[in-house]
Amino acid sequence: MSMDYEIKFLGGTPFGTIHEAMTEAFADYLMDMSYMTKEVLWRRAMKNGVDFACSPGAFHDGRLVGLTLVGLGTWAGEPAAFDACTGIVKAHRGQGLAGRIFDAALPVLRGRGTTRFLLEVIQENEPAVKAYERTGFRITRPMVCYQRTDPRLPEASVPVEIRPVGLEALDALLPELDWQPSWENTFDAVRAVPDGIRLYGAFDGAACVGLVVYYPTLRWIMSLVVKRSHRGRGIGKSLLAHALRNVEPGGRSVRVNNVDASDLATVSVLQQCGFRELVSQYEMEFRLS
Repeated sequence: MSMDYEIKFLGGTPFGTIHEAMTEAFADYLMDMSYMTKEVLWRRAMKNGVDFACSPGAFHDGRLVGLTLVGLGTWAGEPAAFDACTGIVKAHRGQGLAGRIFDAALPVLRGRGTTRFLLEVIQENEPAVKAYERTGFRITRPMVCYQRTDPRLPEASVPVEIRPVGLEALDALLPELDWQPSWENTFDAVRAVPDGIRLYGAFDGAACVGLVVYYPTLRWIMSLVVKRSHRGRGIGKSLLAHALRNVEPGGRSVRVNNVDASDLATVSVLQQCGFRELVSQYEMEFRLS
């Protein structure tokens, strides 16, 4: 039996209500989301540029039962939006809410000049992939997420010095990226992290020739890049080991999310460092113009 829903934007909705709805919606998700406390969800939303005034929710009898958190930013030089999180409470699935929520967002996003809408979906979730394709999304690339249970790695001796650096190091290493980082891991997302983040640079003399970015709140390696002129020398492994040397063992695994599946060199480094595949995702895109 069909139910009545009100679709409205979440700008005036208490964040605690948003977190409660997300927690219920993800209770049976393919991956364990128990780490997503209210504080963690808030920080992740800020990192991803979520604008609650552009994020629609579905309400039934005044209760939030479905929503999409929409991040705004720039993607490949264009104004873009990102589905930072979509969830529908189990009892309210099968009502077409995801489509209605998405349709509600489109006019607002077009009004903001947005030209593309991005999302990530687990490849194993075939019903969701097909539903997005019917909506008009297309797969842009496969990505792989890795994890390591014991964060500590042996530090190898390499002819570089590794030390903390500031956000200004991002600009210096940007030209060395071989592929566009996923929305969650762009350098803009690194700059937007609302709490502590750790950046370490590898220096050959005065030149920064490598960079690793670690976000302790999520236990994520957000970026690992080595200058092309200095690859094959073990610098990437040393950067990983240095970034994780003070991470306490136990608790959640350390993750490297959304590695472009075509980047065999990075995949090899991660595997040599004991990271194992956690899940594969598709990045998908919907063109608004």
